[in-house]
Amino acid sequence: MKNNIIITIIIIATASIALLCSCNNLPETLTLSVTPFSSPADSSSGESNVITTPDGQVVLSWIEKHDDTTELKLSFFQNREWTAPVTVASGSDMLA
Repeated sequence: MKNNIIITIIIIATASIALLCSCNNLPETLTLSVTPFSSPADSSSGESNVITTPDGQVVLSWIEKHDDTTELKLSFFQNREWTAPVTVASGSDMLA
């Protein structure tokens, strides 16, 4: 649960900064609200990272370990929810 809150805060902050940087006329005051979103990452996952791409997409990456196999997964934040996770790399020797 703590990871979901941290990820939510990071997403909101990143999206807010990206939005403010794209504005020509900034308001005198800015009101933000926090909405919790569930993470698509497995509860045993680790090394999560949230980035914003140059075109404004928010991407969550993380690592899942299953027995002898490690998987790097991605999910995109679109329409106020995470897309289904995609495995972008998998192997038994990824983390040496």
